[in-house]
Amino acid sequence: MKVNLDRYRIFHLILLLACSFVVAETLIAKMEWTKMSAYGLAITITTQLSNAINSANKDADAADESAAEKKRQEKRERVLEKRRERRNGLPGITNNKKRK
Repeated sequence: MKVNLDRYRIFHLILLLACSFVVAETLIAKMEWTKMSAYGLAITITTQLSNAINSANKDADAADESAAEKKRQEKRERVLEKRRERRNGLPGITNNKKRK
């Protein structure tokens, strides 16, 4: 298995670790949880939230791509329609110019 490391992934890992640390330390300080229990719950919560956010982002990206694809398709259809009109000629407009 090949893993690509880029700035986004490293930043995401650091963010997950920081959020897990904050939640775990809060549980330890406020509720007197053991370290193992606090970090277990904190990492679970942070990971679930991260997965939910990533899922929402993927859905939004797919919608953006779908809208962009639809826009490209409409533009392509307009260009093809203009080509057909030029080729066939419109009523009252002649396409054939006299050549010298």
